Amino acid sequence: MVLGLSSFAFGVDYTKMSNNELIGENGKFNPKNTIEYFEEISKRIAKMSKEELRDFRIQFRETKWKNEENMLVKDWRNRNKEICQELNKVQKQDRFFNRMAKIYCKSFKKTRRFQPREG
Repeated sequence: MVLGLSSFAFGVDYTKMSNNELIGENGKFNPKNTIEYFEEISKRIAKMSKEELRDFRIQFRETKWKNEENMLVKDWRNRNKEICQELNKVQKQDRFFNRMAKIYCKSFKKTRRFQPREG
């Protein structure tokens, strides 16, 4: 019961999600749960073979773009800024978090987002 309440109080329990569910959360997870989300991603990546890792990364990237494509630029920047702040708290402790911080902290400073051409 205590574990159930702690996961409710502190956010989503990513350890119970399948890889596909975890990938589906990319671009949608609460920025306050950034550390927990990327910790679980890091644990799973460490156990994958090269082929599984390649497929995981492709799905991970595509899902992020799909989940963020309808977001307003203002909301997207604010979300990335919050994620960056969370990652900066722990980036020096782990190489994986350092890499994620470089990606998110650099990306929210961009003035334009990729927009597919129409027509």
